[in-house]
Amino acid sequence: MADQKAPEQAPIAMVQQAAAYELTAEQLRRAVYSGRYLPGDRLPPERELTLQLGVSRTTLREAVRVLAAEKLVHVRRGAHGGIIVTDRPATSPEQLHDFLRRSAEQVDEILDLRIVLETGTARLAATRRSEEEVVTIQDAFDRMEEIFRHRRMDAVSAFWRADIEFHTRIATASGNTRLTRAVEDARIEFLRPLGNVFSTINEHAHDGHEAMLRAIRDRDPEAAEASVRTHIEVTRRVLREIAGLAPDARHAH
Repeated sequence: MADQKAPEQAPIAMVQQAAAYELTAEQLRRAVYSGRYLPGDRLPPERELTLQLGVSRTTLREAVRVLAAEKLVHVRRGAHGGIIVTDRPATSPEQLHDFLRRSAEQVDEILDLRIVLETGTARLAATRRSEEEVVTIQDAFDRMEEIFRHRRMDAVSAFWRADIEFHTRIATASGNTRLTRAVEDARIEFLRPLGNVFSTINEHAHDGHEAMLRAIRDRDPEAAEASVRTHIEVTRRVLREIAGLAPDARHAH
């Protein structure tokens, strides 16, 4: 029997080396896009950041220069200065429409990822959560509710901080640190291309949060999964409407 040629395998991907300042810049980006620091917030002092990140002042300063060039942060001099997260300018309807049309496939893929991850963590949270964790989720919900009910447009950053905390605390209540990290990563991927979308609070921004809270409080995993799925699909529908795109049949209920 003749020797059969083994199928050709794809080469192992080349290792991508990154300079220390690039890795440092990425850690700081994650801190911003994850909602740990929002527009207008001041990052910790330089000395504290170098200790937290385990890098030299030279490396940190180079990373900050990179982020300043991206307009993600700016450096303010003086007694009340520091590294400040830059306010995001409000996106015009035309800019938002054009961006979402160009990025529709990317946004859909990220939302699919969020559904897979966040429905699973919500199910686990509903069965594993402690009473203390319910209190922390309720706290984030209450802050969103107060801002949304009174349409406090001066508190946009506070609303989105509470929104991020709400979803992150649900993930934490799953009791699985790997899932929690994956949820955080997926939300960062969602916020990277859509940062300016969240310079306002739209009428659907608070949809579904109460149902999620109630399901987790009631230890109802099926309701928790369904409420998260509905919440993310509403987000998808709203973004497609803004882009002037028809609903995607793959995501129809």
